[in-house]
Amino acid sequence: MALHPVSLRVNLLSEPLGIDTSQPEFSWQLSAQQAAVLQSAYQIQVSERLDFSAPHWDSGVITSDLPYEAQYNGAALVSCRRYYWRVRVWDQVNQPGNWSDVSWFETAFLPGSNGPNAQWISRKSLTPLSSQLQDRDVLYFRRDITLQQPACRARVYASGLGWYKLVINGVNVTGRAQVPRWTPYENHLEYSVFDVGLVLREGHNCLGAIVADGHYRGENNGLSHRNCYGDRLGLFCLLVVDLEDGQQMIVRSDNDWAVTTGRIVHSDPKAGETADFRIPDVFDDDMSSGLHAWESTDILPIPTKHLIAEETVRVDEIDRRPTTHVWWSPKGQMLVDFGQNMVGHVRVLLRGPRDTKVTLTFSEVLTPEGELDLAYLEPVGKDRPQQDKVLLSGTPAGDWFEPMFTIHGFRYVALTGLDALLSPDEIEAIVISSQFTGWAEFDCSDSRLAQLFRNTVCSFRGNFTDTATDCPTRERSGWTGDLQVFASTAVLLTRDVQSFLRRYLRNLRAEQWDDGRIPPFIPSGDSKFAGVSWLSRLTASAVGWGDVCVHLPWKMHCHFGETTILERQFDSMRRWVDALAERARNKRSWTRWLFGGPAEVEQYIVDTGFHWGEWLRPGETSLVPLLVNLFLWPNAAIPTAYLAESSRILGEIAGALGRKEDEASYRELACRVREAWQKTFVSGGGYHIAHDKQDDYVRAVQFGLVSGVEKEAALARLAQLVEQAEYHLATGFLSTGELLPTLITNGYVEEGFRVLLQTTAPSWLYAVEHGATTVWESWEGCTPEGQAVLSQNHYAPGAVVAWLLQGLAGINPAVPGWRRIRIAPQIGSIMHAYGSVDTPFGRVTCHWRREQETDDIHLELHIPPGTTAEVQIGDGVVLSKPSGYYRVTWSGSQWAEDSS
Repeated sequence: MALHPVSLRVNLLSEPLGIDTSQPEFSWQLSAQQAAVLQSAYQIQVSERLDFSAPHWDSGVITSDLPYEAQYNGAALVSCRRYYWRVRVWDQVNQPGNWSDVSWFETAFLPGSNGPNAQWISRKSLTPLSSQLQDRDVLYFRRDITLQQPACRARVYASGLGWYKLVINGVNVTGRAQVPRWTPYENHLEYSVFDVGLVLREGHNCLGAIVADGHYRGENNGLSHRNCYGDRLGLFCLLVVDLEDGQQMIVRSDNDWAVTTGRIVHSDPKAGETADFRIPDVFDDDMSSGLHAWESTDILPIPTKHLIAEETVRVDEIDRRPTTHVWWSPKGQMLVDFGQNMVGHVRVLLRGPRDTKVTLTFSEVLTPEGELDLAYLEPVGKDRPQQDKVLLSGTPAGDWFEPMFTIHGFRYVALTGLDALLSPDEIEAIVISSQFTGWAEFDCSDSRLAQLFRNTVCSFRGNFTDTATDCPTRERSGWTGDLQVFASTAVLLTRDVQSFLRRYLRNLRAEQWDDGRIPPFIPSGDSKFAGVSWLSRLTASAVGWGDVCVHLPWKMHCHFGETTILERQFDSMRRWVDALAERARNKRSWTRWLFGGPAEVEQYIVDTGFHWGEWLRPGETSLVPLLVNLFLWPNAAIPTAYLAESSRILGEIAGALGRKEDEASYRELACRVREAWQKTFVSGGGYHIAHDKQDDYVRAVQFGLVSGVEKEAALARLAQLVEQAEYHLATGFLSTGELLPTLITNGYVEEGFRVLLQTTAPSWLYAVEHGATTVWESWEGCTPEGQAVLSQNHYAPGAVVAWLLQGLAGINPAVPGWRRIRIAPQIGSIMHAYGSVDTPFGRVTCHWRREQETDDIHLELHIPPGTTAEVQIGDGVVLSKPSGYYRVTWSGSQWAEDSS
């Protein structure tokens, strides 16, 4: 029965090169040859030696059935050192397995150490001030050093005010990585660690770095604000070299470095990059050649409170795509189609006479006339296209252009300035995203649903490139509401999103205001340098958006089983809920002052402050509901419902953390708000709720605001509204992802599947039927004439994918963390479906098919080691299974082992 740990991770990362926590967190998954195996205990050893002859820490045997959140508890670790570790586990009959393969982690600069004592360097400040504010130069830094003997180990610890590339002896050791990630820079700023032992050499070495605007100084958010955090680019760099004789050489960024400008003239993360190939490579020539105007560097003040090591997987190349078609448009413009909407940039060979200017313009769509479309992103994107510009050197071999510091959302590229069509081997797309692994899988008998799943994954990858953004074109704003509604889907799609979401919530903690309110997007772009935007001031009170601080950690706990994030975020959650409760208690809208309400519930109704409402119900424009909500007749039903739900969740979280007083307090608050909501917004025994919209009933059921006969009446009314809409979606932003679970789980199976399989707008499959390869922002997406409408790549409307995995494929955790699993496919009109989800214990799969003649359901299941599962079809008998591979059949009344 031996269990074997695999997929070893430290702080959720595989073999991290630099962590800065003094008590690392260990996790693993389980592998076993036999079925029905559970973990009962584990033992971890950490050593500086591969043979573990003198362990730095031996945990001893720890009783636990969980392969995660095992915390280091040994002697103090040392900064900038490699440690090896291994783990073994005991099964349910107390038999130990073999040690795992050896893994490792390296520490960076740990708390209490002197830290990386390099300086932040820049070029000297430009004058006058008006020029400084317009500074868009990309900076090139250089320092030449000599190694007297070979290096046996070398690390660079680097960061930038702006995105940066490290170039050592002509080698770009950063590759296509986009570092540092976007954080509230004044509070915390990430540094990365690079192993450069193979690029350093005995003798002369050229250390170089290029720094461009990035999110620090470039255009951010929908209004394209620049200089959100500062107006001077900067570099932080520390090279530590262990030499063969045991000595150590340290090179720091300081006044001994030089700075100049170079081939990349300027580069904005959103607007694009401009390169001049007539300019020689800065790092190819001797500094005394006179080809470049090198200057001494200037020392910058420390720009952040906390310099922290990377906490999640890096943003880098994840794929390459060849072109599917190159042609001349009707107006004579060269167009390139990559066959898939994506996020990244292109690598292209450009040939032409010296001084030729080539412009590359990127878009997700073409016009009905076959030209590149920019108008669909108006008013923000039409006059600010995603565009790269290149001046050619005129060399016969041509110039290979690939931008370093910009990304685009695109499927099509238009090129001007070239006389001949590119051949397919002269251009390719480089897809950029967070380097997530362990992707969920889905397929079914309706290929359109499989395409919907693929579209959502593509939009997820494109919009989780750095932080969670709404779209990769017009805005790139980290709207909190988008992540709140998509969180249940995100945790299912990839195991690696756990560290990504931890980092997101760290940003949120740093940006939350003292009064508990939360900016509408994270990171907000607000800072002491640039001030707080009017949009943040107006919308920081919006429920459904700010509630991400409660709902996201809870969904992470339910999926990953972790309590770490609940502890870290508890104060943030409490401040948000307390702020809403205080608003209900002490503030009233003008409508309540005039008309009042039941006196006993007044203190629990939230009807002041800005709220986005349900946002973009089909057929509603964005402007009218905002104006009505803000100035005329505030909708209290939605804010009050979220206060009830968030306080309920907070009570659950307090209970999970053993905070008994908080648990009792927030459970009581949730109960009071629920009662107030019922008395204020429910009538007709549940048959009329709030404004009588589909989302009113979805929210009432999903938040547990109605029960018993009122719940049954609410469901009946919802089904009636769905029928009246001819089985189209009429929910808005907040509730669409919950529509199918509300209907199908509660017995309205036919109605739910008719909505799911609807092909006319508004519906999920309308975009699929019209050839979409990502998820559209609006349900229409394009006019009947083929003119695109709004963004073609918004991940949030793809939240229905959670139901495809949990409902249609039937894969669910029965307890937080998947120690127990529930397999319960909801069959409907589908003939077969397959789902696969990577859990903390390993991969769960369910493949079912229905026999048309008998309606028997055949299932193939994989239950990972360390877990047990309960399997159920409809209201039938529950089949209990330990870990292992199984083939079983449900005949409508009983289970049978499938021998086929």
